[in-house]
Amino acid sequence: MSEGSHLFMSPSAKDHRLRAPEGKRTLTEKVLSMIGSVYPNFRKMIIHMEAGAPKA
Repeated sequence: MSEGSHLFMSPSAKDHRLRAPEGKRTLTEKVLSMIGSVYPNFRKMIIHMEAGAPKA
C-alpha cells in the first residue's frame, strides 16, 4: 500500500464455497483496514459483511 497507486489484495479463492457464495470473495479485517486507509470509500462497495474466525 506504499508503492504509488497500486493495490494488491489476497481474497479467498473464487471456487472456495465454504468461504463465500459463487461469484463472491472474502477478505480479512486486517486487509479491509489497510485498503480503507488508502481508499476511504471502499467499505461502501461491500455487499455483505459478517464476522468470522480464520478457520471458520
